[in-house]
Amino acid sequence: MSSNVNKKKSRRRYKHHAVTFKLTSGQYKSLKNYCKARKTTPIKLIKKSIERFISHYEYEVPAELYLTENQLDLFDETYNEQFIKVQPTVEQEQVKVENEQLTMNFEL
Repeated sequence: MSSNVNKKKSRRRYKHHAVTFKLTSGQYKSLKNYCKARKTTPIKLIKKSIERFISHYEYEVPAELYLTENQLDLFDETYNEQFIKVQPTVEQEQVKVENEQLTMNFEL
C-alpha cells in the first residue's frame, strides 16, 4: 500500500507548435519598449492579443465565419451603420445653411 501512496501522478504531455514571423527592427524595438512598460514579455503579449482566435475554434469554425471566393463586405450592416451615424460637421452645416439661403433668394 505504501508504494501507491508515494507515487506522483504523471504529467500530461502537451504538443507544441512553433509559429514564426518577422518584424522590422523598429517594430521589434517598439514591442520591447511596450512590454517593458507593461512589465510583460513579448510572447505573453502576443498570446493575449490573439487569445480570441486560439481558444474558441479548436474543433470547428462556425459557418458564418467562412469567406466565399470573391466575397466583399460592401453590404455589411455594421459597416453601413458607421456611415449612417456620422454627425454633420460644422462645415457641412454651414453649406446646408448657405444652400437654404440660396433657395430662399431664388424663391423671391
